[in-house]
Amino acid sequence: MVMNLKYLFIASRVGAFIIDHIPFYILVYSLSNYGVGGYIAALLFLFLYRYITTVYFGATPGMMILKLKLKNYGFKICLKREIYRFASALFWIGYLVGLIEPNNRTLHDIMSGTYVVYNEKMDTKETRKKYIIIISNILLVLSILRWCSFFILNDIGFIGLKKVYYSDEYYQNFDGDNLSSLSQEELYMKTLGRKYTTMIDINKKPTLIRISNKLTYIEVYRLLIKDNRILGDYLYKIDMPIQFICSGNFRGKNEMCGLSPKNDLVLIDEKGTLYGQGKVSLGSVLTLMCGDIDSDNQDEAVILGRGGGVEVFKLNGDKLDRIYKGKIGEDIIPQAFYISQGIVVFGKAHEKSMVYSYDFKENTFLFKDKKYIEAKNVSYASKLDGSFIISHVYRNSMTFGIGNIQLLEAYDTDRSEKKKYNFGLRPGRRYGYMVRTLEGVCDIDGDGSEELIIKAVGKSDVMGQGYVVEIYKPQKGMLLVNRVLTIIEDILY
Repeated sequence: MVMNLKYLFIASRVGAFIIDHIPFYILVYSLSNYGVGGYIAALLFLFLYRYITTVYFGATPGMMILKLKLKNYGFKICLKREIYRFASALFWIGYLVGLIEPNNRTLHDIMSGTYVVYNEKMDTKETRKKYIIIISNILLVLSILRWCSFFILNDIGFIGLKKVYYSDEYYQNFDGDNLSSLSQEELYMKTLGRKYTTMIDINKKPTLIRISNKLTYIEVYRLLIKDNRILGDYLYKIDMPIQFICSGNFRGKNEMCGLSPKNDLVLIDEKGTLYGQGKVSLGSVLTLMCGDIDSDNQDEAVILGRGGGVEVFKLNGDKLDRIYKGKIGEDIIPQAFYISQGIVVFGKAHEKSMVYSYDFKENTFLFKDKKYIEAKNVSYASKLDGSFIISHVYRNSMTFGIGNIQLLEAYDTDRSEKKKYNFGLRPGRRYGYMVRTLEGVCDIDGDGSEELIIKAVGKSDVMGQGYVVEIYKPQKGMLLVNRVLTIIEDILY
């Protein structure tokens, strides 16, 4: 009988906890349009909600409904109880203590010197010992470090990157891609890796451009930087829709390379003239990259397919000749790649993420090495200051519309392949935010240091049709802060 009452008491406490969180989640949803600020306001409300009600009534509304009450309470006791609730929250350790403690007290009950009683009829006795105080304080510090590192790195995000330039909203049209018959899930996967911006040389000067897809053609805009704004300047149109773009040095300067929905590979000069063409035979293209993979001082166009197929094209006169077609490495599910004295491919193998490195010699790929990395998924990758940076976006729930989740991390390129920086693992909470994906890494302003080109879309935009261009500059001091917080997060999560 006593055991049954104990379980009933524990169940009542759990029930009260759930009831008290209902207004919190309602508030989170109501303030969703205010972004992270709205979420912080909801957290502050929850803290004050529990603190004020226990100070004046000895119980929260959830506790009142289930006839629970604090045996002794006051301003200092209740404040201490709410502060030490952080200690209890670390992996729920403090709450689990309530299952074995004689009076079913959690750590925050013990540290505040109070009891939760049912109908004020329970007999209680003090059990706070010195080792419990030490453990509670350690858990409090660890819990605060854990929560702060996660919140700063992920909810706030982009720690160590300063936004220096940004555009107004642009619009991307996918009518020319014949995607109208696809489901939302298929649409999202098809358009996930689309790249709309790149750097080419115009009048011998590196220039950021973007494309705008129409039904049967694309428009190309030069992106001008004035103060902190990115402004579009129309250049020309190309009479074919293009899905993927990059830039490559095929004739002594960087020019645009594009791939159409019909797998036509084209090179385009600064005036919009098509001067090199080839035909890609891959059934389902994942992405396109240009770079010097064979160290001959001329770039090649490399196309990676969703099934692991790869094709390489080299400019020969006015033609793009295919110099390689096949599959490289093991039978993996490729996700992204970048060019670095050959190619570095990111893929899934044995339910883990792998990085495969290959040299390209005598028109064939030669295996170099492979390594495991901690990242679960990659949709874009690039080199960045002795590291590689990866980006990924996925839908948390199409059915319930919870939103997009973004990932942007940098990893060391040594043998360890350990995470170096976390620029944001944006959670799929119900608040408004921009989902940011990496478009490229290059020196935008000619100051000798690289910036990150970011495409930012609203979390509810499945296809990323409405987007803004943002440019971020790494900051050494804040990168050190990011490094420390990333180490803490990796240890405590």
